[in-house]
Amino acid sequence: MSVTLPEKKRPVAAELGGQSILIYGPPKVGKTTWANQFPDTLFLATEDGQRFLECYLTKIRSWDDFKEAYKLLTGKEGKRYKTIAIDTIDLLWKYCSESVGKKHGFEHPSDEDWGKGYQLIADEFQRGLNRLMALDKGVIMISHEATVEVKTRVLTITKTMPTLPKSARKIVLPMVSVIVYAGFRTTKDKETGEVVEKRVAICEPSESLEA
Repeated sequence: MSVTLPEKKRPVAAELGGQSILIYGPPKVGKTTWANQFPDTLFLATEDGQRFLECYLTKIRSWDDFKEAYKLLTGKEGKRYKTIAIDTIDLLWKYCSESVGKKHGFEHPSDEDWGKGYQLIADEFQRGLNRLMALDKGVIMISHEATVEVKTRVLTITKTMPTLPKSARKIVLPMVSVIVYAGFRTTKDKETGEVVEKRVAICEPSESLEA
């Protein structure tokens, strides 16, 4: 019999390595540099934001490139990497959309009736990410920030969230274990009174912040 019941509670994971994480924030805050500090990170680079980093890097310029990289990661070559960073996940969604549109003969998903185009893209994108997650490695997805107005029952609030399209957010946000906003915060030094700008990583959600 292969199924057993536990006698003790499983301990909480103490490190971020090995988790699925979405990191987003403004340009030049250090999202890519941070991702490179995780264990043995391989960048699946959809854009050229890693030029000044010493890192493992594979350029991804199409959805076919992403699928080919996945195949290589399942082989002997992929064993050396413990963390996979998709930089950025926004462009990977774009490449997936273009690939699915080309395959099914539409330029924009709205060209298909009853939301069929959007669903075809979402299904393909989710399959690709699920396969990557199943490799038992840490997966980091990097995005930029957008400020949007969100209407609640009583008022309209300004919220900071990833720049991923809504269809992509519906897939990525439930999939990751941690959503981190990496940004800048202006504070006053308690000893000198000097106003300084610090980089911060926020994981606590609020009405005004996706985290």
